[in-house]
Amino acid sequence: MTNFTKLLAITMAALTAWSFRPTPSLATTDQKGQTLAPLLPGRLVGGVNQISNPKGMSIDLLASYYGQPTSRIEKLSSGKLRIDQRRIEPKFSDRLNGIVLNVPEAHVYLVRDGQIVKSYPVGVSRSNWQVPLGHTKVVRMAKNPTWYVPQSIQQEMARKGLEVKQQVPPGPNNPLGTRWIGFSNGSYGFHGTIDPASIKDYESHGCVRMLKSDVEDLYERVEVGTPVYIYYQPIKLAVEGDRIWMASYPDVYNLYNHGKDPRAMIRELATDAGVLDRIDWQAVKENIRKQNGNISDVALSN
Repeated sequence: MTNFTKLLAITMAALTAWSFRPTPSLATTDQKGQTLAPLLPGRLVGGVNQISNPKGMSIDLLASYYGQPTSRIEKLSSGKLRIDQRRIEPKFSDRLNGIVLNVPEAHVYLVRDGQIVKSYPVGVSRSNWQVPLGHTKVVRMAKNPTWYVPQSIQQEMARKGLEVKQQVPPGPNNPLGTRWIGFSNGSYGFHGTIDPASIKDYESHGCVRMLKSDVEDLYERVEVGTPVYIYYQPIKLAVEGDRIWMASYPDVYNLYNHGKDPRAMIRELATDAGVLDRIDWQAVKENIRKQNGNISDVALSN
């Protein structure tokens, strides 16, 4: 048996809990070196709608409440706004249960037996405060938590000339909001935010920010021990008849410069969906260039 064959056998044995084959460049490796299956080709959900612009609400804040980046809101001559709420909802293994976070997408899925129960737009971490990727679990939950400020953030406060705080009690000024769902070593968590405009942005110190109503909803649906799967998949695909929908999200952790090839991701997803021979690679190139999460059709014209 060759070394490659041995390695393949070991890898497949570690993946017996999954009902589908993970692909190399899309798969995520957890802290124990085990491979997680990718977000496979799914379906297009949502639509393009016109909405009124509430007085006093910024576009940034409005986009966050609709769970979209600002690039997907367009001002119309009528004074209304056009908002593109289309998303690619991924497919999961029917054995998967737990919370799934896709970092580049800034979106969380609650999954039961492979089915999406709820999904939530979130704010995720900046490139220099990365959340640990891989498979972990919820280790602590709290209502109206006290924020014990990490030393690293205290140092950042000092550098910015801000008042250095060691802890912040529950209340309207607490950056954790009303709920804390801690995972990994307990220092990372899903929590509320006093800055709702940061939803769909990449600004946090490793944690996952959620709107108040969303984190309170998620809190009631999970418990200590609930699995948490943290993926880094900037590319998503959906097939709908003659159309092949693609979304390319920001490479916020700059992994494209460290061996991840977005074109290889598309090839793998398209192969899995059986549509590799129908891909318009020029359209793929343009979507990847923008990296804004917008949906585009990358199928070859008939």
